[in-house]
Amino acid sequence: MVEIAKDDEITISYRPATGYHTRTKREIELRKWSFYCGCGACQPRSLFGAGSDARRLQMRRLQDKIDTRNYPPGNIIQRLHDIGKLEYLLRQEELIYPMLADVYHLAAEWYRDTLLGDTSRAASYEDGNRKQALELARKELDLDVACTGHRSTEVAKTLRFIRQLQG
Repeated sequence: MVEIAKDDEITISYRPATGYHTRTKREIELRKWSFYCGCGACQPRSLFGAGSDARRLQMRRLQDKIDTRNYPPGNIIQRLHDIGKLEYLLRQEELIYPMLADVYHLAAEWYRDTLLGDTSRAASYEDGNRKQALELARKELDLDVACTGHRSTEVAKTLRFIRQLQG
């Protein structure tokens, strides 16, 4: 979490579906609404803006791969690695909500599914997976609360997920 000082600008994308689009595609979409975005990713002459399109294309490829679960049998760890890579890129692009919250959810599900999928593991390892899943789900919850408020449907959904993880 980041401390927000008085008079700091708070920005949340109300068009998260455009998060992985290139700058040009985002500009075309925003032009329909007579909206100009001044974020670093939309400034092509800045250092940040110059690398933004490549990062967003990489994020799109990772998201597609994660969503389709297109991984070789027996290589379940690669999906977690890709989720971590997507988290890193989202943080670089400062695409926090809802995209980062969704990535925390995916990672928590990975730990939950790995825990449920292998009954031969030692109890201490299972406890570690459960703790990791809960920690990630709580990060998701923190973002949900900060961005949508305590009484939102997103918060309620994440709380149900946390209760499910707690068993």
